[in-house]
Amino acid sequence: MSRWIPMNWMAVAVASLCWLAPGLQAASAPIEPQVASSSSTPNELARLNAHTEDARASTAKFREMIESAPALRASLEKEQADEQQRLVEQGPSGATVVVPPNPSLADAESSLVEARAKAQVAADAVTALEEESARRTSRQEQLPAEIAQAEEAVKLARERKDTAPADATTPERMAELAAEVVRAEAFLEAASAEQDAYAALGDVVPLQRDAAVRRRKTAEAAVAAWQEAYKAASQRDAEATKKAAEAQFNDTVKRYPTLQKIASQNFELAALRSGPKGLPMQISAANESVLEAEALLAETLRRRRLAARRNRTGALTEGMAAKLRRDFEWLPSRADLAAEDASLDRRLTEAEIREINLEEDLVLDPEARVQELIDQRMKEGEKAPEAGWTEAALKLLRQQRDMQTAALEEVSQLEKRLYSARTLRGQVREAVEEYRAFIEARIVWVRSAPLNPLSMIRTAPEDALDIASEMAKAFQAVEDEDDGSSLPPLTAVLALIGSLILLASKRFLGGKLRAMSDSTRSYKSDRYLLTLRALVQTVLLAAPLPMMMWAIGRWLGADHQPALLRSAGSALREVTWLYGVMRFLVVLLRSGGVGISHFRWRVDSAEHVRRHLRWYEPILVVLAFAALALDRHGVQAWSDSIGRLAFIAWTLVTALFVKWAIGAQSPIWEPKKGDDDAGFLLRTKRLWLILAISMPVGLSILALTGYYYTALQFELRIRTSGYFLLALLVVYSMLLRWLYISRRKLAVTQALEARERRKKATETSADGSQAPALDLDHVDIPSVDAQTRQLFKSSMTLTSVLGIYLIWTSALPALQQLNRVQLLPRLAIISDESASLNPDSFTNVPLASAPSGAPSPSPAGSSARVASGQASKNSAEAPTSGEGQKDTASESGSEASGPSATAGLPGMPTSQKESAKDSEAPPILLNTLTLGDVLLALIFLALTNVAVRNLPALLELALLQRLPLDGGARYAITTIVRYLILIVGVSAISGAVGIGWRQVQWLAAALTFGLAFGLQEIFANFVSGLIILIERPVRVGDIVTVGGTEGRVTQLRMRATTILDWDRREYLIPNKEFITASVINWTLTDPVTRVVIAVGVAYGSDTDLARKLLIEAAKECRQVMDDPVPSAIFRRFGDSTLDFDLRVYLANRDLWPTVIDELHSKIDKKFRSNGIEIAFPQRDVHVSGAIHLERQGGSKKEAQGPGSEETQG
Repeated sequence: MSRWIPMNWMAVAVASLCWLAPGLQAASAPIEPQVASSSSTPNELARLNAHTEDARASTAKFREMIESAPALRASLEKEQADEQQRLVEQGPSGATVVVPPNPSLADAESSLVEARAKAQVAADAVTALEEESARRTSRQEQLPAEIAQAEEAVKLARERKDTAPADATTPERMAELAAEVVRAEAFLEAASAEQDAYAALGDVVPLQRDAAVRRRKTAEAAVAAWQEAYKAASQRDAEATKKAAEAQFNDTVKRYPTLQKIASQNFELAALRSGPKGLPMQISAANESVLEAEALLAETLRRRRLAARRNRTGALTEGMAAKLRRDFEWLPSRADLAAEDASLDRRLTEAEIREINLEEDLVLDPEARVQELIDQRMKEGEKAPEAGWTEAALKLLRQQRDMQTAALEEVSQLEKRLYSARTLRGQVREAVEEYRAFIEARIVWVRSAPLNPLSMIRTAPEDALDIASEMAKAFQAVEDEDDGSSLPPLTAVLALIGSLILLASKRFLGGKLRAMSDSTRSYKSDRYLLTLRALVQTVLLAAPLPMMMWAIGRWLGADHQPALLRSAGSALREVTWLYGVMRFLVVLLRSGGVGISHFRWRVDSAEHVRRHLRWYEPILVVLAFAALALDRHGVQAWSDSIGRLAFIAWTLVTALFVKWAIGAQSPIWEPKKGDDDAGFLLRTKRLWLILAISMPVGLSILALTGYYYTALQFELRIRTSGYFLLALLVVYSMLLRWLYISRRKLAVTQALEARERRKKATETSADGSQAPALDLDHVDIPSVDAQTRQLFKSSMTLTSVLGIYLIWTSALPALQQLNRVQLLPRLAIISDESASLNPDSFTNVPLASAPSGAPSPSPAGSSARVASGQASKNSAEAPTSGEGQKDTASESGSEASGPSATAGLPGMPTSQKESAKDSEAPPILLNTLTLGDVLLALIFLALTNVAVRNLPALLELALLQRLPLDGGARYAITTIVRYLILIVGVSAISGAVGIGWRQVQWLAAALTFGLAFGLQEIFANFVSGLIILIERPVRVGDIVTVGGTEGRVTQLRMRATTILDWDRREYLIPNKEFITASVINWTLTDPVTRVVIAVGVAYGSDTDLARKLLIEAAKECRQVMDDPVPSAIFRRFGDSTLDFDLRVYLANRDLWPTVIDELHSKIDKKFRSNGIEIAFPQRDVHVSGAIHLERQGGSKKEAQGPGSEETQG
């Protein structure tokens, strides 16, 4: 217990400091003049006296700490000396934990639980001491200013007391002013005592921290020892159970063979709990996973808190940047975290399945089970069980029940530990990602190397000799290893064998590539699958040397290799990707390769770039390997000299390659023949060239000026961006290749169909002048091709922008801080404290309950633990006046309403509530619009615009043309898809700017009200348009009659439908008319239509002959269908004619004018030649009253009597 006394004493002292903070703040605050009040003065005087007593008690505690400092220091130094003596006597691995031999499973389990509790207490003590050290450092920086404020408060209180008029001041008020002076002096004395205490105990906290670290190591060693003892005890218990089950199995099988199944089940249950994969060992592994996760989480949070506190003290220094870089390398990778999570999920799934199986097979009632076995034997005709069989079966089943129950308990325990491990791993993942983001946002902008570039040149020769010497020693160490560990890993061997096989197959692969290139010259043999196969062949041809390089790097980077070789192996594996991309480009651009034969790239441009790649490849590999290997090795001097020189040479050579390979004089910028439109890239080539050359030059300048780490990070992202853009270029070329093949296939198909239609039209037309019928399924290939190309270009552009943003956002804090630029409700820049996590918020993760004597964190950066009650617990340990506390608490409400009396000391909370408020992470900013939201909305707007304009055309070309659909169905599908894209796009844009259903529900209500009145016609037309598209009563290309308007439907839009009549006039008919009015669709289900021609012959004509001639005229017309057959009907006796109807059927209503003209001509010709008169209406007019005519001067002929004349009506 003596070892823990200093720790507890320190906790009490720290608690008193936290308790004293409100009083110190009140002492330093300026005291405003107050009017004496008979009701408030007694309470105020009591409050001042309470504060004074508290300050004096704290001063006494600080004085006691100062007086006790020598004894405490001596005790800690003696403990340290004893520990060093123990290390000298026993060595670093001396036994500090004594575990009795072969403890029982229960004893080992209880001891393990106790050891873990002690280890957690020791770990919390170390964390508390580290936080206390940081808090003291912060307080030592704040105390000078606080003492000055306290002195000013003393001076002000004395002046107020001395200048108070004696005749106008009551005795109570004078007592209050005197109490204020005493309180201010007490606070000043307490602050001075606190400063003296920190000075006297300056070296005590480090000694305490060292002692706590030693105790933590001892506790961790105890946990490890008892963990091994528990595993051994579990294994012994399981093995004993297994042996007993095996013996019982053998004995039972010999005596009662019918019980063999039950005995074997017991043996399997015993085996389940034994062996290296038994349940006890799995539980131990799960416990280790929990401990590892807890340790990783605690260490991550500790590093994050320390980094955040250092960041708050001021600008980043080179030392802090180096520390952040080491922490960044220490953080586990995302792949490792994902692999561990997958392993935990797999183990948890296996445990759950095992628990289900055990519960299903659980023997609940052994006696009933024995009776079931006896009944089953009797039903099968066997004899009654022999003597002793029932007892043996009952014994086996009871043993099975006990083993199943024990296994279920162990499986349940395993599940709990795995659940705990998975929960902790989730917290680890969040903490790691947050700390990684914190580092990435700050580490890039700090100088990591000396500013003077001459120093690296001066030390380069000496560093080169040191590197060569260390490399020779490393290879010598590898040769001296005789245990076989220097053999290359299996993956390296397989990669090497694969590269050799590909090298041997190089000629065969090249021949296949040339053969596929020849096949693309003819449209009959050209297929898109050839391009896919050729691309795979290109990868295989480019892979051998990079695979061989990767195999060497894998061997050098093995864990057993020396550090220098591991660094070289890691760099070589990274350079492999760069070299592989170069090799891929060389093969892609070769004569007969995919770029020239399949993608139709220009031959001169491909050869020009390929020629420069040949000299750039070896230089790039050597320089990149040197720079990356020395950077990974971790020797700062080597990296700053040889590594930085290699990096500068690498970037400058890259700039030369860019200038010579894709410079202004390169043929890649020459437009294609016949291409008048130069394109955006060609028009802005100067800008792109400047950007491409300035990037490597800028990296070399950064490295020269000391920002070497920044240059390396930017180079990595530039390289990754290059990989990404090259992949997009290949994908874009593959899409264009698919479009080219599809367009050519469609053009050939339409040409063949057009030729077939012309052939049929020639056969059906007598003189060949008849135009063929309209092709409703015709696709406008140039329009579809242009829209699809535009869709591909826009998609690639947006994908490249998003990809580049994601690649660079971790390196450029300006990109991450777009959400800090607030546009609404007012233009402002959100502070870093409001937009990011509170550095101390990581303490919100509860690892375990803190020990009762642990000191609290700094009030200036209080953690959530302090706010939740730890501070109050520590404060309660300090001797305080209950009355003073009561008065202070009772007056907190009144003080909050006016000027704070504790506002004088910045960074010190006035209460636990304020401390908790300050320590909590800020809430997410709502009801604001940031620049990031606007940019995201603009991206969604661009995507929606491109998709609405071009995606239906791509759908038409890629899918609808392959389905058995007519033109109207395809048009309806593309229109509905366009509407859906528009709805999704509007929703995404609204969500990006924070407009959700909650914000627009009032607008929806208003729209609903408006639709019932002013907008009902527009809404009715829109809904009617949707009904038309879904039900398809009218389609594009149909011939319809609506309200006296007849024509062909050409477009179906959101509000109206366009009809083109026979006079080439376009009518816009509201969609509502097609739903509510009567519509004749001449081509809805059958384009065949009937034509009725009315013919009248004179009375007295031969009706049989007239009928015969009409039928002959119809049959002689080639456009008249034979089925149904034409018919002539003697319809009625007219006023002047015998009326006939000639009824014929046409294949399409488009033929109406031509057929009517031809039939009229033939009927007239036949009737004339056969003497049949086509009658016309006649009317008889009888005139009476000759006298009347004479009076009007009529002629004699007209007056002779009634006559008649024929008039044609």
